[in-house]
Amino acid sequence: MKQQKRGIISFILAVVLFAAMGFNALADTVEEYNQAAQDYSHAADEAGAVADEAQAEADAMQQVVNELAGQRDVAEAEKMALLARLDEVAAALDATNLAIQEKNVEITQAEAAYVIAVVEENNQLQQMEMRIRFMFENGNTQLIELMFSSESIGEFLNRAEYISQISQADRDLLDKFKAVVQEVIELRESLEEDYAILMGLQEQQKDQQAELEVILEETNIVIANLEGQIGANAAVVQELMARVETQRAIQAQHQQAAAEAQAAAEAELVRIAEEQRIAEELRLAEEQRIAEEQRLANEAAAAEQPGNNPPAGGGSGYEAGTPPPPPPAASTGQLFHPLGGAGRLSSPFGWRNWDNAFHNGIDLAAPEGTPVFAAEAGTVVISGFSPSAGNWVVINHGNGLVTKYMHNVSNAVVAGQQVSRGELIGHVGNTGFSFGAHLHFEVHINGSPVNPLNHL
Repeated sequence: MKQQKRGIISFILAVVLFAAMGFNALADTVEEYNQAAQDYSHAADEAGAVADEAQAEADAMQQVVNELAGQRDVAEAEKMALLARLDEVAAALDATNLAIQEKNVEITQAEAAYVIAVVEENNQLQQMEMRIRFMFENGNTQLIELMFSSESIGEFLNRAEYISQISQADRDLLDKFKAVVQEVIELRESLEEDYAILMGLQEQQKDQQAELEVILEETNIVIANLEGQIGANAAVVQELMARVETQRAIQAQHQQAAAEAQAAAEAELVRIAEEQRIAEELRLAEEQRIAEEQRLANEAAAAEQPGNNPPAGGGSGYEAGTPPPPPPAASTGQLFHPLGGAGRLSSPFGWRNWDNAFHNGIDLAAPEGTPVFAAEAGTVVISGFSPSAGNWVVINHGNGLVTKYMHNVSNAVVAGQQVSRGELIGHVGNTGFSFGAHLHFEVHINGSPVNPLNHL
């Protein structure tokens, strides 16, 4: 028998040790997943920071591009104004050239008239010279003979007057030709002055045109330089935006990886909880089996003693339909023990590393069906089922004190019922999110959970 007990104890220790080692390994896996999630999240933040920096640079460079484009537009407007001014100067120069051509025609015509006047003057002068030379070469005898051959004094006077008129006509005609020549000379001089003015205007307009063309060329150079700067800066903006896109994609990848790692950690926690639940069930089953063997052994030993009868339907468990035993007369602290002092503390109040969470109460492991008692008199405000708490009961004791009883196999009270200190309210179970038969017991004071062990 002793050897059998040693084997059973060894088996329990092995199960517990295996579960502990397995849970530690699983906890390490969860920690690895959490660390991976943190690393991916940090990498995502870094990629996001690089993307933000590149975006800021791209925005600043785009501002430069916009400013350069504005300068280019101003230069283009100046170029258009220069082209319009050049058109005006070209039109004015064309008009001046046409005026010069017309003035040349007028000058040519004046020169032709001058030639004609000079020739006529010269012809008249030659005719006068011939008549004068004829009279002097032949002497005055012919004139005298002509005058004295007159038959009367009247004819004589008429012939003398005729000769005088011929001389005066030659002189008048010569004066007239000289006057015409002088007019033509003055006209030609006036036309030449106009021509000189037009030529000066033409030179000014050509100089202005050349100056405008130089300014236009300089403006074209400025525009070309601005276009080059705009193109170079636009290429930089495009490169920066490509970097932003790449970093955003990397950021999204890291965020996705972080989310997957976090999901894996949560799934691992669920798996850990399930394995713990199974291990706890195995442990409790083994304890019940040992207890049953011990009970049978005790009954057999008692039956061997004279005058002793085996107890009917004995055992330390609580069968369904069996009325619960009365609660203990008194508790050892401020509140009545919810299991009347029974049960084993399997999980204390506070932070738990294995599930990386805060435990708001205590877990008291006990066989399924163990009675659960009210820790103090009060009003039942909840008696129902929750996916996480299972069958649970919440009692309001007044003055900010509230107690909670979770994972019951069944509840013995209803909402709104008044209960007394130590009154039966349910039975220990394994319902809801639970890893084995136990009571999860919480104490809240003014809305905040406190350690129940300090109040029992």
